[in-house]
Amino acid sequence: MATANGKKKSAEEPTKPTTTEETKKPSLRDAKKEDINGEYVPSLTTMVSILVGIIGTVLYFTKNTWYPGLVLTIEATIGPELAQYIPESILIDARTTEVAQLMGGIYASLVAMRYIDSKGITYGPHKMNETKPSKNMSPAIIQLYQKLPYVDGPEAGNFDFLLGSEFADFRKPEEAKEARDPFQRNPSSKANSTNGRYVSPWQTPLVRIHGQGIILMYDVKTHRIWMLEPNSGVTADPELVGTANIGEQGINKNSFEHIPNRPADEVLRDYRKWLAELRYIPGNGENSKFEGLYDYYALKNLYIEHGWPMFFKGDKFEVARARWYAGERARHNGNEPVREKDKFALWKKAAERDLQARQNDVAAAEEINDEWIAKWELFKLGGIYGKILSDLAEAEVEATRLCPDRECYKEEDLPLW
Repeated sequence: MATANGKKKSAEEPTKPTTTEETKKPSLRDAKKEDINGEYVPSLTTMVSILVGIIGTVLYFTKNTWYPGLVLTIEATIGPELAQYIPESILIDARTTEVAQLMGGIYASLVAMRYIDSKGITYGPHKMNETKPSKNMSPAIIQLYQKLPYVDGPEAGNFDFLLGSEFADFRKPEEAKEARDPFQRNPSSKANSTNGRYVSPWQTPLVRIHGQGIILMYDVKTHRIWMLEPNSGVTADPELVGTANIGEQGINKNSFEHIPNRPADEVLRDYRKWLAELRYIPGNGENSKFEGLYDYYALKNLYIEHGWPMFFKGDKFEVARARWYAGERARHNGNEPVREKDKFALWKKAAERDLQARQNDVAAAEEINDEWIAKWELFKLGGIYGKILSDLAEAEVEATRLCPDRECYKEEDLPLW
């Protein structure tokens, strides 16, 4: 076979191998097109990323109230490959702004329910003079703290939030520090130890708890929320209860990232929906003004009777709630003599069981030392038992005097009833 220069090409002559660049199929990101004049045209990825960047930047500087939702919708719609072109500062700003807005919406619902007073809510931006970014707390979390609304318990009329948690105020350095260990486990500084650090620098609780209660743990990187209860090891999110954990916990027994979670906006919108549906009614916390007299069904009926949520007559509801509370308080106080009598009667039975157990220990002792130890325990318990009998006798006299036939009051005598 003749070539262009007149030389004969051997049939055995190998063809020139193609390079990797020549055989590689361009990806969407690398793809380029030429128009009819042969001029360069940017790839689809480049054009979309530029467009998203322009939209995000404009929204960022105009600060419209709806801009966080739009930016985050764009992020979710275009997918991670294109979303990486949105400046991180814009995404962080949109996420933290959305969380602050949604927390404000929950507080607005609590105001509408006449649970807290609006004058007790302080909205951002706040100055964080004493709390600064550190290796344990990222600038994104500080930015969130600057935007969150905060509830002042004494001014608002209540300290408790929902589901056993309390309002948090991260402007206070001690509460910002507490947010690094919300479960009060005193972890080590290393995350890969048994009792390791479990709150990452880009994570924070949105509420406080003391021992028990459900906490909202937010991750600004993923824009997701865990609903957690200390020591349970599973999700406390009503929408995820029964869902299997995501993988194993690992060596760090404080870690919670293996527990199912949801997008932050879903969880916070659900909180407001649950209030509207009266699925949860605030007021059963340790610091509630109901002082242990919380009754979910009684309060639910009061809300429904007064038009909650669409046609709520708040002033009339507050009057009805005050009457209900006064009645419950009167019943509670009125029944005090009977409660005291019943309490000492229960203690008497428990002490008698313990006395029998100690007597059995004395009888079963084989060594003299064991016998004397058992007799000493029996002697101490006998003194306690005698005091219980004395208190029970006094309580029975008082209950008989004030509450004949266990009736301490008449319904018609209750105040404001």
